[in-house]
Amino acid sequence: MEQRRVSASSSTAGTTSVPAPTLTSAGFVAPAESDILTGALADMNAALGGNASTALSTPQGQLAMSFTAALGDAYDQMLALFNGVDPDRAQGRMQDAIGNLYFLSRKGASATGLGDFACTVTGAVACPAGSIALYQSVPGLTGITNPAAGVNGAEEEGRIAFEKRRAASVAANAMGFLGALNGAVRAVAGVTDAYVTDNSTAQTQVVGGVSLAPHSLYVCVNGGADADVALAILRKKPPGCAYTGATTVTVTDPDSTAAVPLRYDVSFTRATPTPVYMTVTLGSSATVPATVEQDVRAAVLAAFAVDTSATIGGTLYASAYYAAVAALGSWARVVGITLGLDPSPTGLTAQLAMNMVPTMEAATIAVVLG
Repeated sequence: MEQRRVSASSSTAGTTSVPAPTLTSAGFVAPAESDILTGALADMNAALGGNASTALSTPQGQLAMSFTAALGDAYDQMLALFNGVDPDRAQGRMQDAIGNLYFLSRKGASATGLGDFACTVTGAVACPAGSIALYQSVPGLTGITNPAAGVNGAEEEGRIAFEKRRAASVAANAMGFLGALNGAVRAVAGVTDAYVTDNSTAQTQVVGGVSLAPHSLYVCVNGGADADVALAILRKKPPGCAYTGATTVTVTDPDSTAAVPLRYDVSFTRATPTPVYMTVTLGSSATVPATVEQDVRAAVLAAFAVDTSATIGGTLYASAYYAAVAALGSWARVVGITLGLDPSPTGLTAQLAMNMVPTMEAATIAVVLG
């Protein structure tokens, strides 16, 4: 459809067959580049007297394609800008800007760690069972080992993880309810995961596989220094509430106005690294490479590192790993994937208790050719 456009600074008017973008209830809608090209060719033809060839190999065809590419790119940039102000779609620098409104900065890559030990290299560094050994002799230290796999570190906080933490940070401005505690604990430096719940009854209750004392607060956390985690809890918990937790830290209330600063014992739970086992069954064929086990394990571990369900108390789904394995090539014909917390997994889902944080290593991934 031909459009008539009038200049605001003059009385001249022009027409074009190039469709314009629209703003609808669904947002900014750019015309298809194929429609832009059709309109540009029509404009070229009209400008040349109406008898010009519209073949793309002609000079006018080449000009029309260049115009289309430039206009299409401009619309793409406009769409990226509009999406950038929406917290659900923002990424990169635009998402950082939204985070700044909440005084949040994106978390950088973290190191693999357990207890008082941490990897000096940041990122998703694997820590398989038995892989840690004494590198340099230290007086009084005869050896180091890790009987179980450590919790992997993480790459720089991604778009989805950052938005989830930003949303949680809104609740962190309050006090006394679970969302505030969760947001405050997750904001502690080094914390990679947290789970917060409570038992508001007068009886002991088992929730998510954990026994909670009456009228108690339960916080399970992975990463961060004990003192920092305890202080974050103290600042947000309601007064008079008991704790359920195996780690207890004595904290001095920094906001106390008493002549002698008040000290409190704060208890919480450190998440237990829990191995997740997986069996990947593939169809056997002559095209399956000799490196099939290494390839599948690498693909699964990469997918596990970005699985947003792989959290404290989370539910893991076997279906989340199909695409990663299938992407290895046409030879990767997935017959089935099972996973669980048992070395011989048979389930399609794996439910972790709310004191467990999942781990995975190459040794817990079995590859079977059926």
